[in-house]
Amino acid sequence: MGQMTDAKTAAWQEAHGIKPATGDRLEKLREMSRSAYELIQVIELEISGIRDGDGCWHGSDPLDGTVLEISDRWQLFKRAAKQEAQPDTFLQP
Repeated sequence: MGQMTDAKTAAWQEAHGIKPATGDRLEKLREMSRSAYELIQVIELEISGIRDGDGCWHGSDPLDGTVLEISDRWQLFKRAAKQEAQPDTFLQP
């Protein structure tokens, strides 16, 4: 974007207390987004009946695995957010 647009966006975010995700939080959100996209792709194959070409999944079930992966990522994200909100008091002087 242009410098003026970026400056206006930054000022608006600051005025409203909006802080974009950064660091580990940003990476966890991106991982969850990638998993969600993968889930959408698997669901489309499931809906179409294509799967492995014969209407069946062979080996493991990617739908189950992808849903579990998203759930695991969400649990990690919540745990990290809780730790950020409640820092360990024993580390403070």
